[in-house]
Amino acid sequence: MDNNTSWAWQVRGQRRRGGGVWGQQQWRSHTQQRPLGSEQATLCLSELDQSPPASTLESMQPFVNAIVKLELSKHQDRDVKLLVATCICEITWITALEAPYSDDVLKDIFRLIVGTFSGLKDTSGPSFGRRVVILETLAKYRSCVVMLDLECDDLVTEMFSTFFSVARYMMFR
Repeated sequence: MDNNTSWAWQVRGQRRRGGGVWGQQQWRSHTQQRPLGSEQATLCLSELDQSPPASTLESMQPFVNAIVKLELSKHQDRDVKLLVATCICEITWITALEAPYSDDVLKDIFRLIVGTFSGLKDTSGPSFGRRVVILETLAKYRSCVVMLDLECDDLVTEMFSTFFSVARYMMFR
């Protein structure tokens, strides 16, 4: 995605997860500090209900496609990777009944997500909560089963190795 790329979509009258109604909401991104305005996107995605109307899913499609671009998942900034993983987890929750990604893209997504778990060691850091939400989302949707179905055995092993490493670190610090 080049620096001139921007996206916008509107959502009208969607319920928030916590109740209430979303008024007209525009999401815009211009390449600034965070690619795709992912902090704002994460917030907006977190307020959508699961299985929204087709018009909402259609309006999300440019973002759904853009967030899985390799240059974002391979970004040098760990916080960018974490925000991308958070957005993808939200998209997975929203679209739970209709997987928006191919198997190859899912493998890349799982690689990105597993890579964020090493940050669980920093329990007092500002990103700890995001990592926990990602972990909870993976557990809730039994993503390990999907990872095994996709033959991502190495990622499952890496994920559990990371968990044991974090546990050891927490135990002996």
